[in-house]
Amino acid sequence: MLQNKTLRLSLFTFLTLTWSFVFFVFRPLAFLQETLPHLGYVLMGWIPPLALLIMSVILRQKLPHKTTSLFGKNKMASIIIYLLPIVCLTVFGVANTLDIQANFYGFYLGCVLLIYALLEEFGWRGYMQEEFNGDKNKWIGYLIIGIVWYLWHWFFLRGGDAADLTTSLIICISLIAASAGIGEIAKSSKSISVCATFHALGNIAMMYPLVSNNITSTAKITTLSICIVVAVFLIKKYLEEPRNAIA
Repeated sequence: MLQNKTLRLSLFTFLTLTWSFVFFVFRPLAFLQETLPHLGYVLMGWIPPLALLIMSVILRQKLPHKTTSLFGKNKMASIIIYLLPIVCLTVFGVANTLDIQANFYGFYLGCVLLIYALLEEFGWRGYMQEEFNGDKNKWIGYLIIGIVWYLWHWFFLRGGDAADLTTSLIICISLIAASAGIGEIAKSSKSISVCATFHALGNIAMMYPLVSNNITSTAKITTLSICIVVAVFLIKKYLEEPRNAIA
């Protein structure tokens, strides 16, 4: 039954959007934020990407050909790239109102960002992009992935600044652009963990207030610069296929 590409994509989109709607918008575990705030935050934040991972792993098995893997063709290079943002946030530290030492909090947030991004990237690049890899126009695939990625967050139904029409449009366009950018990284590196690194760097740069609003501009720019330069170097040297080897 799941041998049909359109059916797989439709099932994946329907189930992942429905599941994320329940936890991001309907919020059945919101009561925990009053009694067990940390547990409530963790469960409501992590259950949607965990479901995304599970769906992706199941449907990846139905694909006739897969171009990406967790670490691409060089495990060590991918791991270095993946861990570098955590190291940078730990070294620079992240200020907080929880009376947690800044460097330790930087380490904690770095781990949260990178693990969360990895769970998502299994869905967007590990599964969805693989479905579109055989298509003639890769940009259509990037567009669809970016739109689904935006809808998956349900920003426009969750209230706050992100529900504003102009802000929603900016976020949607940003995620479509990120879909294309990370999509090209996936084609080059063949590594889902490398894609997760760039996903997390985007959150550090713009979209994740716990980091972006509590780390100095110098630390943020330095973190992004180090991670991007090292990642590009390692991708070119150890992960990217030689041009003459590409069919």
